[in-house]
Amino acid sequence: MLVGREHELSLLAERIEGRRGIAVLGEAGVGKTALVRAAAERAGKRVYEAGALATLSWLPYLPLRRAFGREFE
Repeated sequence: MLVGREHELSLLAERIEGRRGIAVLGEAGVGKTALVRAAAERAGKRVYEAGALATLSWLPYLPLRRAFGREFE
């Protein structure tokens, strides 16, 4: 449940529906992932999640490989 985030949720869902580029920034643990998941659900879209660690920066396209489960050239 997201408390006090209706404005952000509505705005993000609108952007997702409109297929516009989005960047969600904030400190660790403030609910960025929960917000994106809820907005995608509201917009009826699937979320592909990925991430990477700075210590693995030598692995090319790691976030994309994790999100889509395949290799990229």
